[in-house]
Amino acid sequence: MKSWKWILCVMFVVEASCQSPLPPSSPHPDKLGPQNVIKDKVTLSGFSSGGTMASMLQFAYSSLFCGIAVFSHTFYRCGPPTGLVDDYDRVCTTLFNLTDSEMYDPALVHKDIQEYLQLGFIEDPKNLKDKKLYVYSGLRNFLFTPRQSLNILQVYEPYIQNPAKIQTRVQDSVQLLPTINYGVPCNQSAEATEFLGSCGFSGVTEAINFLLSDEFNRTEAFQLFNATRGNLSTFDQTEFTKDLQTHNMDEVGYYYVPPQCQANNTTSGGMPCFLHFYFHGCLTGREFNGPRHIENSGLLELADRKNIVMIFPQAKSSLPENRIGCWDTFGLSGKYYATQQGPQVTAMKRMLDRVLQITPEPVPAASYRSYRARQIALINSTLTDNSTSTTATTSASTTPLSPAILPSSRISRNLLYLPPRPEVSSAAPQRRAGAYQYQYRPNIK
Repeated sequence: MKSWKWILCVMFVVEASCQSPLPPSSPHPDKLGPQNVIKDKVTLSGFSSGGTMASMLQFAYSSLFCGIAVFSHTFYRCGPPTGLVDDYDRVCTTLFNLTDSEMYDPALVHKDIQEYLQLGFIEDPKNLKDKKLYVYSGLRNFLFTPRQSLNILQVYEPYIQNPAKIQTRVQDSVQLLPTINYGVPCNQSAEATEFLGSCGFSGVTEAINFLLSDEFNRTEAFQLFNATRGNLSTFDQTEFTKDLQTHNMDEVGYYYVPPQCQANNTTSGGMPCFLHFYFHGCLTGREFNGPRHIENSGLLELADRKNIVMIFPQAKSSLPENRIGCWDTFGLSGKYYATQQGPQVTAMKRMLDRVLQITPEPVPAASYRSYRARQIALINSTLTDNSTSTTATTSASTTPLSPAILPSSRISRNLLYLPPRPEVSSAAPQRRAGAYQYQYRPNIK
């Protein structure tokens, strides 16, 4: 039985199917408008498939973003771009119980990047030099082993070329976004709490502090702040997707503008703020949880403290391959889904242009090709000079939970490890082929 070919229902929901209608939006979602933001300090982050969506946007437009954070997922362009979720799961997740050597090789990603560059479908990845990358991986994540999650370093390191610009946090946790005190304990299934777990520190605070600050302050992520905040607003996403095919985007997205960043705030003197795009993961979008994943993640409080305008685009489910509302990370919309040709990437760029008050001028891809071709040799030499090793002497499925099971890397020495908390067992996780903790109910219409 294939793991994702059935309609799935959450065990703690008694009488609902995953294909329930979308929750009602506000009667009149806002029109997303321009914001007074610092244009060279735009950052991205995402949880689960949202982490890969953030990477897709960054590689497509690498000149526009100064940093990215990826939580509990794998790397950009993993798997064959067939649009079939089983093809992706087979080589990019643990669901088919393949060995590490049988999983998708991140070295193949660089071949795709070279093809996209030559076609003019992405900007020059050399723009990523000295850009920041933050990666969070859980040792008990049954979908992605630490090796799979941290293989993202093999994709980014040849372009970033600076060890000080990369931070990795590994924790004894399951598939989740870590918070200080919201949700279930960090080592327990977090489905009932919107895939948010109480892990003793705020992952979004640590990540965004690292992305935006020249002096990285780790301690703030472990502090609890008593702060009030405003409410999320909704905006109409259809104006960004109306001419796009197979976009799998919700009709409504969320955004948050701290009071001091609002145009009508006279006390702030109209100061420019930072801009951040956050992408939810599978089963954590508006369709399944409304705004709860966002509201309990710590992102809004952080936005108030750090003067960050935040945009939260929303994907939605589709039949038959995307029943749980993931972003298109495996080719639902076609072979070039992860480039400027992809509908979701296109929609995100349109949102960004609106917020930054940019009027894009279309340029034929052919005009880029001669320039892109000249860059291929440079990329090849970069990959050779900065190759990384992923040789490990142990396997995550047979060894105790410790940093010893992590892939080695020539550049990424800045690994932050949080050992198990006192209430957490050190026993090895029981991995299984199955999607989350769901009941299979094939008879649901």
